[in-house]
Amino acid sequence: MVDAVREEDSSSQNVNIYITRIHTKEAFTEVSISTGASFFISDSDYLAFPYAKGDEITSEVVEQLERGHKLILCRSKALSLLDLAEHSAFMLRTKLRQRGFEAPVVEAVLAQLKEKNYLDDRRFARLWVSSRLKRNPAGKSVLVSGLRAKGVSARDAEEAVAELLDEEALLEGARKVYAKAARKKNCTPDKIKAAMLQKGYSLSVIRLITKEVLDGKETEED
Repeated sequence: MVDAVREEDSSSQNVNIYITRIHTKEAFTEVSISTGASFFISDSDYLAFPYAKGDEITSEVVEQLERGHKLILCRSKALSLLDLAEHSAFMLRTKLRQRGFEAPVVEAVLAQLKEKNYLDDRRFARLWVSSRLKRNPAGKSVLVSGLRAKGVSARDAEEAVAELLDEEALLEGARKVYAKAARKKNCTPDKIKAAMLQKGYSLSVIRLITKEVLDGKETEED
């Protein structure tokens, strides 16, 4: 942040601000000014930067430098978060705001990332559903609700679930949920049914899986 310039007396005085240092680094250029503040600017912005060390700059230029600096810091943090895991726009927005970045800066960065396809709610939705079906399967309603809670639109959530949760995947997941519930201590048919309902499986699916299990037990006994 640029330090506020204090007036030395009651009269308003214009304080000259000038550039004290320009240092080019690998990914950006650092511009330091006489107030003690320093700003990062992108390579593309630096190519159009019409100032050199010792040049005076206006307060408007300082504000432009500050805005660009905030964008670079916010974009860098956003990319580091995306490197760790895919995010929905809602999730990334929330994390960036929690880290103190201002809303206009965050929205500008999100727009840039969407334009470059680094951020895509539809891609996130498909990856999330695929992962969920492998580690913690559930029925359609629970999967859609999970995506909606992460800020994915109803349409994108419905499409991702419809694409990945075909009948085979639905039944395979239901079998896993049934087996997990059946392994618990003091398991009863009602508790298994409740566990499957909580995971979003319909009564028809529950009856089908239950029949499969019972038929399998009868076959083993024979």
